[in-house]
Amino acid sequence: MFRWLIRAIRGEFAVSPDIVIGPDSPLNSPFRDLYERLREKGVKFSPGLSNSDINNRFGFPIPPDLREFWSTVFPVGKRWWDWRDRNWSRRDMAERVADELQFNVESGDIWLESWGPRPRHKAEARGVVVEWATKGPFLLPLFGHRFAVCEPVLPNTPVLSIYGSDWIYYGWNIASWLEQEFLGRDLFNEQPWPPHQSIGQWQEVLDFGCPELDEHGNLIAPVPELPPTDWLD
Repeated sequence: MFRWLIRAIRGEFAVSPDIVIGPDSPLNSPFRDLYERLREKGVKFSPGLSNSDINNRFGFPIPPDLREFWSTVFPVGKRWWDWRDRNWSRRDMAERVADELQFNVESGDIWLESWGPRPRHKAEARGVVVEWATKGPFLLPLFGHRFAVCEPVLPNTPVLSIYGSDWIYYGWNIASWLEQEFLGRDLFNEQPWPPHQSIGQWQEVLDFGCPELDEHGNLIAPVPELPPTDWLD
């Protein structure tokens, strides 16, 4: 018994699901079924967290479906971000967004209209991006380049794939993202998606570089071209 418990704490699979399912996981939670399917695909888990542990441990917003996932089981292992022993501030989030966008900003591939005139110095340009990012809905890394949009703190938390300036939806909530990421579900062929929370100003990054089309798919406006970069440093 204790050997199995130690394996669960280390993130290995337990023989009995009762050792892994958290004490506050709802009996009808869809994440209980997902847990079984995910572990068959090789995803590793530690025991789910209690509500009090979630409330006291984390210093960032946790929307309902992410809370339910973590209270059922807590994923661990390669590429998973383990938030049990670390924190993530809004400043951390902004710096990570700037890190992702920096190469494309410096190469002249992206500069959003809301950022205003592009500075001549790279450090100033990064400062503009960081300041802008601090005002966005809270982004929390979950797995590799997948981020949950944690504000507003309401059900149906969208998940984004963020890689450089290539930002796309990867799930309209936590459950659909897990199915897309690990279980072979093709959400991109299930349009239109069910209603989900707004992603606020992050939508501007997703829309950047996309031509404007009418309801029939006809081109309304081409992608605007950015002027070439003329950095002084």
